[in-house]
Amino acid sequence: MIANDRLQQQVRQVRKSAVSVAIRMIFVLLVIAGVVSLFQYRPDIPSYMQNIIIAASVILIMVICVWGNFYRLIRYIRESITELKKVVWPEKSYTIRMTGFVLVFVAILATFIYGVDTMVSWVLFDLLMR
Repeated sequence: MIANDRLQQQVRQVRKSAVSVAIRMIFVLLVIAGVVSLFQYRPDIPSYMQNIIIAASVILIMVICVWGNFYRLIRYIRESITELKKVVWPEKSYTIRMTGFVLVFVAILATFIYGVDTMVSWVLFDLLMR
């Protein structure tokens, strides 16, 4: 039974790595296709800019190949969507009322801070200028 579980775990790891390699290859091909299409549709790009674009593309491809753990990213996105579906959104009237409270509070606080700043500036200006 243990050997069977271990074998199934190895099969899962091979599938994950195969999917990860396939996704990496897709991203690499997209980068290459983007660079080729850019040079095809914009032939008036200066040569120094073409060299910069090619160097940036090579660096991007290396980053994708080295750090591209897309399986975890896909799993994170799926879990986020699942959690988003679980959220209970408030009613529209409650949301509008709370937004109004926040706006009024921010306006009052901004007015208070402006008043305190003006008074401190006025007091310091009068003390320093005499």
